[in-house]
Amino acid sequence: MGSISTIGPFERLFAEGFAYRRAVQSPRNFVILLGIWLLFLPPLFSFSFMVLPLFSQGESNWSYIGWILYAAFILLFGTILFRVTKNYFADKAPNQS
Repeated sequence: MGSISTIGPFERLFAEGFAYRRAVQSPRNFVILLGIWLLFLPPLFSFSFMVLPLFSQGESNWSYIGWILYAAFILLFGTILFRVTKNYFADKAPNQS
């Protein structure tokens, strides 16, 4: 990451993606783990509750599309939380060689 990443629009997106990837792949301390949980847990709950009314709407193409989109976001956020937690505890476990 360079100094241009603070002012360039695309560079800022790349820098943010780099920070998220680093945090998910190797969370070094508990603050990073907690920050990722605080960042991704509220959307996970909100998407989980937003998908419930789609079951009562009946059969329409929009309800199927909405259900698929909500399920994709739930899967994405759940996977991120699972991976960051798994990697945090895997780094803390003693090496067994």
